[in-house]
Amino acid sequence: MRVMVVADRFGPGDGRSARRLAADVGQGWAQGASHDDVEQFALSDGSSGFIDALSPLADETAPVVIDGPLRGSTLNSEPVPAQIVLAGSTAYIEAAHVVGRHLVAPGMDGAQSLQASSAGVGELLVAARATGARRIVVGVGIDVACHDGGKGLLEALGAGPDLSNLAQVCRDWSGISLVLATASQMPLTGFHGASAALVTEQGVSPEVSQQMEGAVGAYTETVDAALGGSRSPDLLTGVARRREREPGAGVGGGIGYALQTLGAQTTSGAALLLRDLNVESRLMGALVVLVTQ
Repeated sequence: MRVMVVADRFGPGDGRSARRLAADVGQGWAQGASHDDVEQFALSDGSSGFIDALSPLADETAPVVIDGPLRGSTLNSEPVPAQIVLAGSTAYIEAAHVVGRHLVAPGMDGAQSLQASSAGVGELLVAARATGARRIVVGVGIDVACHDGGKGLLEALGAGPDLSNLAQVCRDWSGISLVLATASQMPLTGFHGASAALVTEQGVSPEVSQQMEGAVGAYTETVDAALGGSRSPDLLTGVARRREREPGAGVGGGIGYALQTLGAQTTSGAALLLRDLNVESRLMGALVVLVTQ
């Protein structure tokens, strides 16, 4: 029998990476059924572990050091290591490497953690492009500390503090195929948006959440103005599309919105891994063992 073990992380309590978990389950299966052909693969929705799951695909990895997420705040920040996985003309990066919640002090409350900047993701994008990659995949999950609407990311690419150079940045990146890999369909604004989710996900008070919603709303107006106030129409309704309401725009506190503003395609992180690791085409005729929490 051909057996394919596909595993996601169990979470912080387990301690094993998805790749380690898949290997352990595969080894256990092989010991009990030595005649079976067992393969193991890790899965990730774009959150922590995304880069580790892509290791079998790597032609090479490029280590980089990026300033931490609390740069420019009243809180301490230190440089953090990150990795770029290179496979052909594609570079893969993970937002949690540079803006993950694990980089914010455990005792810090939700409101304080909102001082984190997404600039590190912009610097990772620049480093990935410098490798010569023509396609850059960015894994973004819910385990991100920042909530700046992606403004830090855009500034790191050269948009300027007032985003006055944003249109030029969008032109500069138009030749790069950007992909936002995530499991979240969360918009940036609105009752089901990223600011509203802060109450349940990070323990932020409703009052702070409302303040953040107002600040992010004003920021999206600045983005629209910097891009000439233009909004592309929906192909079905003809109504102007609002980038901040697009599915996935709210992931990473607006990292999704910034990437989509640059023209990124949004896709399921898990589905992308299955395709890029060539797992999807090999499922036919196999017994699939899915290990997840």
